[in-house]
Amino acid sequence: MLNSDGEMIPPDFFLLLKQLHVKQNQVSSGGHPEVLEAFRWVKLVVDFFKEDIHARHWDQSMERKLSTAHVQSLMVALNSVTFAAVASVENSMLIQQHAEIVHFIEFINTARKQINPEKHNDIINVFYGKPETTIEKYWHYLKRSPMRLLEEGEKVVTKPTKFAQQLDKFKQEVQADISELVSKAGMLYVLGLKIELVHNLKETDDLVNFFSSFERFLDICGLDSRVLRVVSKPIIGAANTLGYFAILLIQDCDHSFSEASLIQTLKEELLRVYRRWSPELVVHITNFNTILRSDEITDNQGEFFLSDFSGHNNKLVWKWIFGFLYYWETYQHISPKFFRHIGQEYAHASRKHDLSYWRPNEPQEIYYPYLLKGVPRAALVWSTTHLSSYAAYYLENLSIVYQEILSAQKIDLPISLIVNIEIFMLSLKEALHIAFETHPSVRELSEFQVQHIEELATRPLLQFIQLQMQQEAIAEVANKLAHRDRSKLLHHFLMIYQQKLDRVEQKAELEAILGLNISRNKGREKLERLIKDFLYPDELFEKRAIKEKPLISMPSLENDTQPPAIVKLIDIPRHQNRLEAVRSYLKSAMKSDVMVVRCRFNCTGVELLESSSEELNLETEKEHALPQQALSKALYTMLHAGKRRMPLSQITAYLGYWEGTASVDGHYTNFAANIFFIFKSHAIQKYEDLHSELNMAWQSACNKFFKSLNPEQAQLYNIIKRDLKYEASCLPLPAWSLSLPYNKNQLLLETINKKRKKEFIEHLSSFVVYKDVLNDKIYQDIPKWLIRGTEGRTRKKTKQTK
Repeated sequence: MLNSDGEMIPPDFFLLLKQLHVKQNQVSSGGHPEVLEAFRWVKLVVDFFKEDIHARHWDQSMERKLSTAHVQSLMVALNSVTFAAVASVENSMLIQQHAEIVHFIEFINTARKQINPEKHNDIINVFYGKPETTIEKYWHYLKRSPMRLLEEGEKVVTKPTKFAQQLDKFKQEVQADISELVSKAGMLYVLGLKIELVHNLKETDDLVNFFSSFERFLDICGLDSRVLRVVSKPIIGAANTLGYFAILLIQDCDHSFSEASLIQTLKEELLRVYRRWSPELVVHITNFNTILRSDEITDNQGEFFLSDFSGHNNKLVWKWIFGFLYYWETYQHISPKFFRHIGQEYAHASRKHDLSYWRPNEPQEIYYPYLLKGVPRAALVWSTTHLSSYAAYYLENLSIVYQEILSAQKIDLPISLIVNIEIFMLSLKEALHIAFETHPSVRELSEFQVQHIEELATRPLLQFIQLQMQQEAIAEVANKLAHRDRSKLLHHFLMIYQQKLDRVEQKAELEAILGLNISRNKGREKLERLIKDFLYPDELFEKRAIKEKPLISMPSLENDTQPPAIVKLIDIPRHQNRLEAVRSYLKSAMKSDVMVVRCRFNCTGVELLESSSEELNLETEKEHALPQQALSKALYTMLHAGKRRMPLSQITAYLGYWEGTASVDGHYTNFAANIFFIFKSHAIQKYEDLHSELNMAWQSACNKFFKSLNPEQAQLYNIIKRDLKYEASCLPLPAWSLSLPYNKNQLLLETINKKRKKEFIEHLSSFVVYKDVLNDKIYQDIPKWLIRGTEGRTRKKTKQTK
């Protein structure tokens, strides 16, 4: 469940820390965002310089160093940094773990000690004269002292420090406890907060008391029973303020959690309880989750939560929220100087880190949808035996179409997921109940027992749960098939899914639905509504019924009613008949050894237009896409002429379909014919490259077609004959693209390999005949989208008279 892959890196950390310190129209005390922006690039610059030192590039041109992106970013950042700001950051907290930052501060301090105190507010780059000089001085400083071990080529192996060991132990304990929490609570919302308490106390006993109890300030979080755990890092000492970075782990069984509401309640309680020390106390709370949702960071617009069912969200939380906290702990500690300042002993002398983990409340154990994946019958939900004969037949052939298209277009997607989405949509369409059956004995119960939930969970619900466990894969399917052909059901599922992801509230509900408490009616109803949203609203299959007498139309209503949108239904009986006919046609044509060749034919007319200018005349090209009827006529010309010429006369069958290659406003403007040709095998003996022969035949057919056009035909086909060039294209394609051993441009099928030939006939016929279930538009626009030859006529034998 918990995946801590992906470590926080310095540029990300300092960017987040900078944004965390910046509030609306003000900067938090001691924050100095401009210094943090400079720190953001220090390690990257030092690492770059280390490479030069390893390579002995001592005298290499400084211009090359200054031109790199990281060095440029540091130069720009130092245009806004003063000596006083660096000193303030240094004094606010203890920085000792990050050697690069420590060395950078030491470099700045060497210059600060050389100037008068009244100039401490000067910009660092101004002091050195220009940014390039600052970087050059920094380079020489690093060579001289901090990097001398690297200069000598020595390798220093450091053992884990006491601090690192204690921090690792703390991480492991936190992770183990949270893992147990998640298994009981279903999921935990995660909220990162920066809490700052600004007071006006002077150096009195009240000031000492205020800071000496800093570890108890966040006890207030426990007043909300939904807050189960609090991980916090105190930030004290900067301008005498008291602050925290806290991570709250929250259980909300009804999924009605609101970050803004919880923050407002926490702020009010802090003011109410702790104003006894400082009547004018001001509380600032910054929502760290909101910062993470910005485009510059994660661009995650949903909730942040931990669960057993969403690896993507787990990674986000552990890297960007917990990872940020742990990195901050390695970067800054509470400074012992501050405790001496308020007359206290160093409170954390016995431990090396400042983090604390508090357990204010325990989780409410619930039953959530993810647990249903363990129901024994969940392994059987993808069986298609429950589907109607039409649906099962549709699915069987559609899976072949998807396999061929994904393979041909080299789209790496799990075909099983696509088929499972289709099964889910068909199950939902034909199911009696959406999520739960309504058993009489438990219908009136406000809370279901576990056995009731598991017994009454429907097939669509169990399917939906397994699909939701693959949220990242579904997003990949939606992305890769965004502008490609897909079935009505898959299109509807991905459309609804994307609509929910585009709306913040629905996105949060969809992503976290597997952690919802379904022991109660409210949770079950929410789950049922969500699944019902995916129900395909229209009829899918053409139903054969007895024709009834038409109803008498009412003239008074005819003008007021709008004609319903035409929805093309899938006529399964018609597909079955066509499939049988096509298979019979192919079997008849492939009784002997044959060679299969596949090509895509299209032709575009190009008109030369002269455009004059004062200086020169230019010829520009304007394409005229041939309509499908014109291409069909040219194709007929080629096939008809080929009956009398080799090698086209050796074609025993051809099968294909029309496809759109370009569209405008949803209407196809360019077309191509995708055709499989079955040649007698001996044709290859004389013509080694059948693609080349087909290409020449297509060029010749298009040439004849254009020459034969009269003005009326040219107008009919929207072709301007004058100054028209044509570009006929015959693109060779693999005869079959599935993961079968057929990935060849010329495929030989022999009679001695009956299994291979039978498999090819079945796959090809299903692929072509069921191609129209993927894209409605082109097959509505083109009545005769299927391209196939006709079986040769045989004369009836007549009795010979003696």
